[in-house]
Amino acid sequence: MEIENNTGSGEVIPLIDKAKLKDPLLIENVQLNTDFYALSWLTLRKDVFEDLPEFRGHRIFPTDNDFFWLKANFLFFISVIIITVSMMFIEVFTNDLYHDATWQILILRVTLVAFAQRKLEPEFYQAIVMLRYTSKHSDNFGGHVCFAYFISFCQIFIATITFFCIILFVCMANTAVDLIKDFAALAVISELDDWIGTVILTDKPHGEDDKHKNKAYALEGLNEKMKLSDKMSFLDDYLEIVDDRNGLELGCITTAFTWFIDYFPWVLLPLITIPINDLLLYIQPHVSVVQKIISS
Repeated sequence: MEIENNTGSGEVIPLIDKAKLKDPLLIENVQLNTDFYALSWLTLRKDVFEDLPEFRGHRIFPTDNDFFWLKANFLFFISVIIITVSMMFIEVFTNDLYHDATWQILILRVTLVAFAQRKLEPEFYQAIVMLRYTSKHSDNFGGHVCFAYFISFCQIFIATITFFCIILFVCMANTAVDLIKDFAALAVISELDDWIGTVILTDKPHGEDDKHKNKAYALEGLNEKMKLSDKMSFLDDYLEIVDDRNGLELGCITTAFTWFIDYFPWVLLPLITIPINDLLLYIQPHVSVVQKIISS
């Protein structure tokens, strides 16, 4: 509530309620990655396409059919990633045998897990930023706000299972060559979303210039004829968003999750490799029984 202060000279100066002041340290400009998650999430935002410049004299925006294919393509992408990682996970447990590691191999395992953490950290951070933005600006997503939340949670989920699969793979490898090979295989899979995003952004329709006048082209119904990927290719100038954490109201689960992400001592996370080594020694006999059942 604002309170008026009479200075005695007849001038009334409103006092600012300090409770309403924003903390500038909680406001950041965040550059989203050029990956499939960010582009799909941006496509759901109405304000982005309202500010998008016209293309050859026509306003570009996603239609209902575009939204259908956006969701279908994203679900297909997530399904492919989960199936691929699951098959690799099953392959490790059914074909590989774990042996107690030397201290050199153990140090290499911890080092590779630390590299994996640093590599996947931007994925977690971006997903949290998109989650907060969606909660604070839900009106910008219209009837697609639930899918915007879904995209953010999917990025967190895929990054999480990829990270733990890397831990499992490097723990099951018994030589330095196998360690590097297994780490590289999952690192390539984690880059698939970036590769798709790069392909979308580089395949942009040609704009108008002196050599390509609009009068030489059939432009009627241009927005409806344009592919979804062509519309998404215009979003490279909108990858920077403002992450304002002031006055953010989230649900209990989301609040607890974001608090955990912000305050967990992530620098210690690679050390989880050490107890997993001991755990694998304990469960190895049970895995051998499963392997015999499968082989028979």
